[in-house]
Amino acid sequence: MKKLLEILILIWVLNVVLYSEELCNQHVDDKNAYVACLQDKAAQSKSIEDINFLAGIYVVHKDYDKAIDTYQQSASQGNAKAMYYLGGIYEEEKKDYQEAVKWFKKAADKNYKDAMCKVGDVYEDDLNQSNKALAYFESKIKKGSIQASVCKGNYYLHQRKFEEAKEAYLKGANKDRFKNWFRNESDLDKKERAEANYHLGSLYSAYLKDDDKAISYYKKAAKQHHIKSIHNLGVRYEAKAEYKEALKWYRISSKAGNNRSLLNIAHVYRKQKEWDKAEEAFIELTEERGDSEGYRNLGLMYKKEFDNEVEAKKWFLKAYKLGNGSAAINIGILYEDKKEYTEAISWYRKGISLGEPESAHYLASLYEEKLKDYPKAIKWYLKAYEMGGGKHAFNFGYFYTHTLKDYKKAIKWYVIAFNEGFDSGLNLGTLYRKKLKNQEKAIYWYKKSAALGEQRAVRILKEMGVEQ
Repeated sequence: MKKLLEILILIWVLNVVLYSEELCNQHVDDKNAYVACLQDKAAQSKSIEDINFLAGIYVVHKDYDKAIDTYQQSASQGNAKAMYYLGGIYEEEKKDYQEAVKWFKKAADKNYKDAMCKVGDVYEDDLNQSNKALAYFESKIKKGSIQASVCKGNYYLHQRKFEEAKEAYLKGANKDRFKNWFRNESDLDKKERAEANYHLGSLYSAYLKDDDKAISYYKKAAKQHHIKSIHNLGVRYEAKAEYKEALKWYRISSKAGNNRSLLNIAHVYRKQKEWDKAEEAFIELTEERGDSEGYRNLGLMYKKEFDNEVEAKKWFLKAYKLGNGSAAINIGILYEDKKEYTEAISWYRKGISLGEPESAHYLASLYEEKLKDYPKAIKWYLKAYEMGGGKHAFNFGYFYTHTLKDYKKAIKWYVIAFNEGFDSGLNLGTLYRKKLKNQEKAIYWYKKSAALGEQRAVRILKEMGVEQ
């Protein structure tokens, strides 16, 4: 699984374009000299921005001890960003969860990003102290924090306790609502209330399956310019095939800089067979927004809608040259469909070199299904897991179950997938019930899956006469 900390810091470092262009360019090809130069510049300026920039460079180069020392310089001056990243380093790299909690709490006290929710995540996921997570959220709620209600709702959502999640989100969305008729609400309260309404919309959309209520809450958040809610309104209306209304909301979100909304605008035009408008939007996404997904999706349109492989490959190549690993997969699929396996392998490997775990999965599948080279399939399924985490552990388990019939290894990988957040409980239950004839363990895993909302597991338990 890609680490959020490193991704955030890398994006931040790469976005400090002016800074990086002005400093130390003469050493850019020599890592040690480049870092030494930045260290010297940061020491001279002593500005928090420069210190944090240097710390980010240390993280990118995986020198976490120096990153900690450097971030602590900024944190000692009250910088919330440094506190947040310190929490991330201690959680993800040092596995010192008490230190992670300490720094996330400091960042949360300054209302930095999702630091408050991160405190709960560490308590729940890393320290197995759910009671402390709830106690922390409650203490913040009593002090008037709307964000704490959102975090509490997220906590219950992770446990699939939807009614409790709804109650927590509602508490945040409605906190002091009537008092606010008589006083001006702070910008922070407005932002956090919008976030609570956004989560209510998502809860109704994804889990409670009530589109009307989802739209209602998204619109409440949209009034406070909550961009994800505005985008999601487009999604809900697109799902209802109300394309005019969908385009209205996508355009608002796109104008605010949401590239995903512009991509969806292109797809709405595609669905309405307005090919020229779709192509124009796809190209705008890449050429004006710098997002190579525009070119790649244009290639997909030519392949799926017109079966035009020449034009599709042209746009896939353009996207690949901009560093899009998924485009390498698309080219690999073109060759695999024509049974040109050597070329397909070459392109899947190019996708892997660009950090795309799905490319390793496609390569493994080719070796498994087409070439029947199982040792190589195992090699690349393992690589996919190392790059992409739980989903690919599930795929590995499926391979061992259905292709190699090695149930012991299948169980190992399904359990890894489950522990990393991918529901493989149904597969484990079926494996134990049908292949290993172990009803006790089958029931155990079916119950685990049912608790996560898997209706097939619920049905099987009923058929087995088991109470949940």
